[in-house]
Amino acid sequence: MNTETTNESSKLKQGTENESTKKSEKFNLNIPGFSLKYEEELVGLELPFFSCEIGVHRVIAASKTISRLSKNIVLKIHTIFESIFKLKRNLLPVMVCLVFLIMIASGLWLTQTKKTDNLIKLIQLLRVGQITDAEKVLKNTMFKSISYHQIMARIYLKTGNIEEAEKEIAQIQKKQSDFYDMNVLKGHLSLAKGLSDSKVHYNQALQNKNLDKWCQAECHFGLAHIELLQNNFVKAIAKFDQAIAIDSFYVLSHTGKGLTLEKQNNFQQATKEYNEALKIIKGKCANCSDNILFKVNKILYESRKQIAECTGECMIQKQIEIEALIQKSRGKSELNMNEKNSNELKNVLFLEFGSEGQVETNLGENAYVSELIAQKISENPKIKRFEPLLISAFMLRLQQSYYQVNSLDFALNMGKFLPIHLVVTGTITRKGKQRYITMKIYENKQLKDELSHKFESTDKNDEQVKQLTKGFVIGS
Repeated sequence: MNTETTNESSKLKQGTENESTKKSEKFNLNIPGFSLKYEEELVGLELPFFSCEIGVHRVIAASKTISRLSKNIVLKIHTIFESIFKLKRNLLPVMVCLVFLIMIASGLWLTQTKKTDNLIKLIQLLRVGQITDAEKVLKNTMFKSISYHQIMARIYLKTGNIEEAEKEIAQIQKKQSDFYDMNVLKGHLSLAKGLSDSKVHYNQALQNKNLDKWCQAECHFGLAHIELLQNNFVKAIAKFDQAIAIDSFYVLSHTGKGLTLEKQNNFQQATKEYNEALKIIKGKCANCSDNILFKVNKILYESRKQIAECTGECMIQKQIEIEALIQKSRGKSELNMNEKNSNELKNVLFLEFGSEGQVETNLGENAYVSELIAQKISENPKIKRFEPLLISAFMLRLQQSYYQVNSLDFALNMGKFLPIHLVVTGTITRKGKQRYITMKIYENKQLKDELSHKFESTDKNDEQVKQLTKGFVIGS
């Protein structure tokens, strides 16, 4: 009897405790702009921008979803949540902190994701030549972090602004001297200046096993560019291939490989590289009209396509024409340009302009400007451009590479064998954002005229060429 009474009183006491516990699990917190409610299995949260009232099991489910996005931080928070709700204890201060921790962790994750997405977008814009768009994205979406200086340095280098590029690299050095990209940027800077230590910087950068793929591609491209400048064509092609293997969308690697193949008389493969570069740019850019890399590869492809397609019977026919011209010119060391025959067309041989000062900011730009000048001058009705196909046939006859034509001495001596009246050549000198283009016209191995203009940037090439060539007068 006593035992039964004791059990009943124990149950009554336990029930009373449960009721008091349930009552203690009710909580309301109201602060201006913030409201939190916890009652039994229900959690409510209200903020100026957010309001919800969900069951505890859904909070746990939500935390599991977030944990997949930010495993290292949120997984621990989720575990704590489960412990809290299993124990059914009133730990609201802790829960409030955890809610804010989740919000902060999620915010940090979103911020980092956005920063990474922006960096990838900027890299994609740079490697297809959308420099202006990259600069706009950079200035509108990124704080002046290391990533900002990292991309901005590349933009300045692309536009030839070496002084500003040096300042951006100095900022990275100041914030983090061992930054993974430092040697890559130093290599680019040294190459732009024409310094020999650029090769050392690129090789040091490639020793870093954590170097990003796009940075590796840039290093191999830089090393290929150096080999091309030193006329080591086999090594240059091997390095361009390495850059393309790592990043097939790196437009400049295709352009560089094409220019190198040209110097080996392989115009068929060269035009394929230019065409591939055009396809990449078209696939990535909505508007290609202002894209310098698109303009460069387009003019290279169109001007070299005729040579690339002239094989077999076509080349045999051109070689026959060359033999006829040589026979006709035999015995005439030079053609007399002083004859007063206004109806006579003047055959002009155009050479690719050389480079002085800083290295060309976009590989292929010298060839591009040279071709623009040749096309503009050839619009003159008194001018007849000496056909590149005939030059190709002539060089094959001599068993020489086509690019040797660009040697001024060689070109001037061609007048002994071919009816070439004028030779047009020149240099492009780069100093910061300024560019000086000097055009020289030779007649009978003598300098006939020299025209020079200074430009502030590489934009609007058509207008610059028009200004440069308007002083070109026939018969003066």
